[in-house]
Amino acid sequence: MTKKNIILIDAPSSNEDLEFVHGIEEKTNTKWEVKYYVSNDRSSKIKEVFRYCKYFYYPLLIFIYKNKYDKIVAWQQFYGLLLAFYCKLFRVKKTFSLIVMTFIYKRKSGWLGKIYYLFIKFVLNSNYIDKIIVFSQNEVNYYFGLFPCIDKFVYVPLGIEKMTNLQIDNKLRQQKYILSVGRSNRDYRFLYETLKDTEFQVKILSNSVNLLPTDNIKIHTNVFGQEMYHLLNNCFCVVIPLADPEISSGQLVLLQAMQLGKPCIVTESKGISDYITNDYNGIIIKKEKEALIKALQKLFSNDNLYIIMSQNAILEYEKKYSLKILGNNIGNIIKSIP
Repeated sequence: MTKKNIILIDAPSSNEDLEFVHGIEEKTNTKWEVKYYVSNDRSSKIKEVFRYCKYFYYPLLIFIYKNKYDKIVAWQQFYGLLLAFYCKLFRVKKTFSLIVMTFIYKRKSGWLGKIYYLFIKFVLNSNYIDKIIVFSQNEVNYYFGLFPCIDKFVYVPLGIEKMTNLQIDNKLRQQKYILSVGRSNRDYRFLYETLKDTEFQVKILSNSVNLLPTDNIKIHTNVFGQEMYHLLNNCFCVVIPLADPEISSGQLVLLQAMQLGKPCIVTESKGISDYITNDYNGIIIKKEKEALIKALQKLFSNDNLYIIMSQNAILEYEKKYSLKILGNNIGNIIKSIP
């Protein structure tokens, strides 16, 4: 029986996924299939519970039919981690190569945090995982420090899908608003306290914000998908305020903004310097009020700088961060596995 190569994706099917698949196929010279196991619905508490249940259920399906597969790429990290957990728990023979993508480990407090750490360490130490993909160079060293002797972490630049069917909204663009969006590792209070009662118009899109709107700051807790892309496409610039500079986050929003030519201001983070060259395709600042105000004034007052930075952002996305290029990079890693 000819074994299959599969990619496990936690999202509905998309034509853009084909770019990623073609990128892998181009480098490995083998055929790949995609299995869409959607489990990312956070719209209610009940669906949040079901989301976690699906994290365990879908990898169990792959485990049951594991002998059908030669190579597995888990785009959703928990699909790969839990597949390795089942294999290690039942001590089955390793019959496939497994790459885990989008790995992020967040420290948790208390005894639950200790259990979670031991669980992740237990899984990562298994021989069922061949490579773990992270999206910043710093994470390779950071996770090696957290999980000593686990030498499986590999840095690959993130790649994202091309956003299409976006409309220019002149009424929105006239507002020249600053957009800040995202859930993970954000310090919206810093942004809020810095820009409230200023002349800057701000829109914050996140369902994890517990702040009251002001005359110049609007809070949107239920904006996702195409509506979010619409607001991103028509903003003036993007600010990404990060809470913990050690945690890799913000790259997805950064690349979405770059693709649309929106200059980004990002607070210092060890994971962001792989994507931004300061004052070339974005601005990196210390997380200080004066630094943020100065960076915004620079963008709002210098049209030439704004245009150049916008053009550079688009060029950087096209050269380095498409899904096709991500697929090529993952394909090269797959080829390196014995």
